[in-house]
Amino acid sequence: MEKIFIGGRERPIKYGWNSIRIFCRISGITLTELSRIGDDLTPDNITTLIYAGLKHAAEREKLEVDFTIDDVGDWINEDIAVISKCMQLFRQQMPELKNQQAPVEGAK
Repeated sequence: MEKIFIGGRERPIKYGWNSIRIFCRISGITLTELSRIGDDLTPDNITTLIYAGLKHAAEREKLEVDFTIDDVGDWINEDIAVISKCMQLFRQQMPELKNQQAPVEGAK
């Protein structure tokens, strides 16, 4: 599992179906909207996407999720470069989902 230095320490981060599920639930967007999000990312989208990757990884590793989305926003303020690191990880890890069966039409 990948790790990034954020919030004063190394933390695991993982992008995959569960992190996308977390992101969609929090942001209220559908899978169709998600497929177009790269063209129009907002600060809220970026923060939520990083949070989702951190939360998913922590839960997968059976670690306490001891942070909030607002914490992640504060951590981004401390090191803005973390955005590009996380977006790079997202692009690297998400091709795994492209090899899986497409979602059912109309799925949200």
